[in-house]
Amino acid sequence: MIDTIRQLFEKNFHNYNESIEKISYDKDNNKSLCYWKDSFYNFDKITSSLLKGKNPTASVDMLAFGEKQVVFVEFKAGKNVKKDRKQLQLKILESLLLFEMIVSMHLNPSSKELKNLEKIYIIVYDSQKIPFSKNRVKNLENSIDYNHYRFGVDKYKGIFLSEAKALSCGDDFKSVLRKYGIFVQS
Repeated sequence: MIDTIRQLFEKNFHNYNESIEKISYDKDNNKSLCYWKDSFYNFDKITSSLLKGKNPTASVDMLAFGEKQVVFVEFKAGKNVKKDRKQLQLKILESLLLFEMIVSMHLNPSSKELKNLEKIYIIVYDSQKIPFSKNRVKNLENSIDYNHYRFGVDKYKGIFLSEAKALSCGDDFKSVLRKYGIFVQS
């Protein structure tokens, strides 16, 4: 199923491929979170093009395909973690619905096939602007993977998502992408 969906996006949305540097650009701060040249789908632009003239949706920034996974990526540069948490949770839910809508418009998958797709959500944040507080780290020390627990990204893990992580741009992000078979050079 993943190969068929990958082909669907290659055929219909190839013109929405952009570098991570462009996709991660933050207008408010006038900078990119990741300065990589690797190209992936700008999911915001895909959804905007499909929903022309309708109310804007809260979709994630980037979409990538792994060996068996669909990877949704949101780049986050702001500081308001409490406000952003709800927005980031809404973005993944709306993105999942929009993704399934796109797939269903072009293919005829069963609901079981869509449900069984391995879906990953990664939030890439600016560690300079959103550092861990000492109290938060202390409370999370017993968690094995406390660096990846931010913004409530684990809320839908096991329900709608196979995996959810929050990472800063760099080697951790590259490592996670490579883990899913997504090649990155930069």
